[in-house]
Amino acid sequence: YVAWNYARYIGKLLWPHPLMTVYPRWQIDPLQIWQWVFPVATGLFFCGLHMAFGRGRRALVAALAFFAITLLPVLNLVDQPHFTAMSFVNDHAVYLASIGFFCAGAMTVCAVASRLGISRRVATGIVAVLVLPFLGILTWRQAGLYRNMESLFSDAVARNPHASVAHYNLARALF
Repeated sequence: YVAWNYARYIGKLLWPHPLMTVYPRWQIDPLQIWQWVFPVATGLFFCGLHMAFGRGRRALVAALAFFAITLLPVLNLVDQPHFTAMSFVNDHAVYLASIGFFCAGAMTVCAVASRLGISRRVATGIVAVLVLPFLGILTWRQAGLYRNMESLFSDAVARNPHASVAHYNLARALF
């Protein structure tokens, strides 16, 4: 599950849609070849960190290592029934770790801009104009779900009707 969770969290950081309170649990079948993409991608990620460190990209390595290490407590390496009761992944668990991920992204944008002859200010402005409004709209939309427990778990049941814990929490809220 560790490789799946890394991939899931990175995917949600890159494309935060749809966000759910309770994600459906997935089944890992080692006989399905496509499911090996996640462990292989995670292995390549760590190999890339090692290679980048050797090439003097220590700040980038530090940012990505911060992401990887800070995420370890929520990757289900150790059974945590209180944490995984609702889902194998929880979006709120990646908040702290995302600092390293987005620092690495900012460093990458600056490096690419520099190679293209674009100043950091212009690159920052382009990212701000293109990305921030999109994320702001998603945040505004998502924030409406947190009005109360009823709205939160009504959405969870609608998006994941098989989640018994979502049904239970919705029933408690309605009661």
